[in-house]
Amino acid sequence: MIAEKHPTASKPDYHRVKVLATVLASLCILTVALTLGLGHLYMMAIAVAMVPLVSYAVGKRMLTGLSVQRDIVDVAWEGQPVSVNLTVRNDSPLPRYFLQAQETLPDGAQFSEGNGVIPLAIPPHGSQQAHYQVVFGRRGRHRLGPLWF
Repeated sequence: MIAEKHPTASKPDYHRVKVLATVLASLCILTVALTLGLGHLYMMAIAVAMVPLVSYAVGKRMLTGLSVQRDIVDVAWEGQPVSVNLTVRNDSPLPRYFLQAQETLPDGAQFSEGNGVIPLAIPPHGSQQAHYQVVFGRRGRHRLGPLWF
């Protein structure tokens, strides 16, 4: 068995589109506020513009204090399911709820079932274990990771 430690990372997906939509919505509200002279719309534009900033800060804060350990067998045959045991530990005094972890697989590998998304809810100073199987389609040395949150 090999125990590997990987740093936690966040995977940018469609977040840029969300931020752009929020900024454009804020600019539209600000334009209406300037055109009509309505004071309460200024506050609304600021509140809408703050959503991505606050969301980013909270998201980064949720990832601090997490560590990952992956246990996997050293040798496997081509096409044989390989069991992977994942332990995510929360060293923070705050709970980490509503997290999702996604394993990154090398070319030619696939999950034996599911899509590899692991829902996590980790209590303060606690840990959560997950188990999944990976099938490697060809011979050779393969590296799993990184694990994205």
